[in-house]
Amino acid sequence: MFTENYAGGVFLSFENPLTLSDEVKAKLIEKWDAANEDGEVEDLIAEAEAIAAPKGFIMPTDIDEIGDGYVVLNGIRFKSVLLADKLAPAYEAGSKIYFFTMTCGMELHEWAMANPDVLLKGVAEDICLTYLSIAGRALRQYVQDNFYAGKHFSAMNPGSLPAWNIRGQVPTFELLGEGAVRCGVSIGESMLMTPFKSGSGVYFETAHDYENCMFCDKLDCPNRRAKYTMDYPAAQEV
Repeated sequence: MFTENYAGGVFLSFENPLTLSDEVKAKLIEKWDAANEDGEVEDLIAEAEAIAAPKGFIMPTDIDEIGDGYVVLNGIRFKSVLLADKLAPAYEAGSKIYFFTMTCGMELHEWAMANPDVLLKGVAEDICLTYLSIAGRALRQYVQDNFYAGKHFSAMNPGSLPAWNIRGQVPTFELLGEGAVRCGVSIGESMLMTPFKSGSGVYFETAHDYENCMFCDKLDCPNRRAKYTMDYPAAQEV
């Protein structure tokens, strides 16, 4: 993995070829067995490994002010009761937080979008998601090793909950600035990210485990990482 200080933050990238583990490949092949009549899934995995270049960017961020339902971060105002609540301990301690974006990369995005077969495009998108996960794990490990060694920290993402809704992408990408551009990640009018397998959010120190899932009532979500424990007005639009 390559890292570089860039635009006030840290840029991370992987150089290709980036080989997936045998276990990950086996899971993809098993999941997409119906599309694998003549080894098409194995072929797509090999194509992806040759071009994959997932990337990420981490921006150390100051908490300038916390008010009633808003925070000011690096001079940029964010409107969210939940965000203000979760960042309050870091503000009181005078600690930085760390905004981030991560992506499978435009290389894989364009490759997947160009596939004319609907079923195989689904396979390609799943492979892109796999490489996004690689970028996400690398970013989290970098933050743990370099900023939160020996400390407990969690992450939040704009758009995951109504209390920090998708409109939070606008100030998030304003804050990330040239770092997001370097990663090739952008948001459109819908505030959805391109490449489609990308993520954004903030890491912050916390004394207790926090997951967006704790406040999300989509109980059948296959990606649930924590039990639903709704004890906060996170379902309320701010």
